[in-house]
Amino acid sequence: MISAHEADIAQISIHRSGQAAEQIPFVLSEAPFLINDNTLQQLLLSYFIRPFEQLAESYTFHHSSGELVRNEVYAYVQEMFSDPDCFHARSQDLTRHLHHTSQHPRIKNGEFYVVRFRGLLVDGESREAIGLFKSEHKEPYLKVQATVAGAQVEYETEAINIRKLDKGCLILEEGAESGYRVLVTDLTNKQQEARYWMDEFLQLRLRHDFHSQTQAVLTLCKDFVEKGIDQEFEISKPEKLDLLQRSYQFFKKNDSFNQQVFEEEVIGHADGIRAFRQYRDQAMEDLPVDIPEEFPLSSAAVKQHARVYKSILKLDRNFHVYIHGNKNLIERGYDDVRGKSFYKLYFDEESTG
Repeated sequence: MISAHEADIAQISIHRSGQAAEQIPFVLSEAPFLINDNTLQQLLLSYFIRPFEQLAESYTFHHSSGELVRNEVYAYVQEMFSDPDCFHARSQDLTRHLHHTSQHPRIKNGEFYVVRFRGLLVDGESREAIGLFKSEHKEPYLKVQATVAGAQVEYETEAINIRKLDKGCLILEEGAESGYRVLVTDLTNKQQEARYWMDEFLQLRLRHDFHSQTQAVLTLCKDFVEKGIDQEFEISKPEKLDLLQRSYQFFKKNDSFNQQVFEEEVIGHADGIRAFRQYRDQAMEDLPVDIPEEFPLSSAAVKQHARVYKSILKLDRNFHVYIHGNKNLIERGYDDVRGKSFYKLYFDEESTG
């Protein structure tokens, strides 16, 4: 959890990133931007920090060569943390680097903000942080003034919506030797060209922490139920959904993951446990993080996966049956007269609410 309630902006520099593919040059400001108005300070804090307040997933800097210092953003940020006097000069270097990595023709030109924060509350502890933010989209807005003769309406065709940060990353001053802890937001990350922000400019990879490990084991268990178990057993859809539901309840009620306990409580069958371990060993090669046999669970990650762990039996386009409990109360059959499969549900009472 991140809060800017007690934070302030210690330094800020604002440049234009340019657009390399269209040969639109970047523009560097000669001096840092000075904030002399408390209202503006609070608006900027809200604009920059709000998108990160509920983010739990974090990343670290890396470089394909294996030498972390060759990551340009990491090197510049490390220097800015250690020597605030070089802040503006390094912000100019960051702008050049952003420009050179913005090669796709659909990448937009925009303002690039480099900010040093003091007093950010991160999981209850005060931290310094450096933020890199880019605004790409402008919106029209109306300004209405009441006068004696009536209302006057003016408009601006290009203004920044302070509730919509296009791209940003927040680099917390912790774990410098392993690439810092980095939080990222990107409103346009569904488009392939937008991946330049994380992949080319920042060069980030998922951080190995309890949150990413929890996400990985949740994905592993769900994929095993939906895909892997079919490789070893013939299992009905209701039985799969029951296993999926019991898996999620295990993560929901426990504070830590213990593989042996999970296998005994959820799978509970020697052949099934053997199949799970075999699937886990194969899947580990493609997972972004290692999954220890025991580690604390992230409640935030468990909540995020609630929607993908829903036990829904989809029957053609006519029915969706939500299964929350005993699989023995649902029975599958085939009607020879109608030539259709059916399910029989056993229950004590019904409700329309």
